[in-house]
Amino acid sequence: MYSQQKHTQPNHITHLLPHGLTRCICALMAGIMTTSCHLMSNDERQIAQQAEKFAEYYFNYDLDKAAGCCTTDSRPWIQLLASNLTAEDIRRIRASQQTETIMGDVEMLSDTSAVVSCQVSEFIDITADTTKQQRTYLIPMVCRNGQWHVRMAGPLRSERKNPFQD
Repeated sequence: MYSQQKHTQPNHITHLLPHGLTRCICALMAGIMTTSCHLMSNDERQIAQQAEKFAEYYFNYDLDKAAGCCTTDSRPWIQLLASNLTAEDIRRIRASQQTETIMGDVEMLSDTSAVVSCQVSEFIDITADTTKQQRTYLIPMVCRNGQWHVRMAGPLRSERKNPFQD
């Protein structure tokens, strides 16, 4: 007699791979996902640290050190600020207490650009000849050759909801 054998194809891919190999692939994928998330937080940490260093120098008018945190094309903006400092400005800055900077969120715009918010208190604004109680600045960052730098396209401007508010 003729015997009929039923030929079925497996419905699930795990039937094609041994269970041990399937588990190994799943563990490998989970490890890759965990590592990529960890690298992102390291990038954000490096960005925030570099922005904080820049802010500390910039808002306390240690402009030579601030320029070292910037891209080469940003340095003319630092030089412009330095050229507007008078001897009286320098005296006032040195006599005042240190400006306080508090770094906020890092917003990744792409793999090589980000923006960091920075809250600044007790900042002597030489352009307005006044001490600002509190302002928030956005510090643009770019990655060049694996290093994060501040990239200024102009002087840093504070975010203000009302431009006439002091």
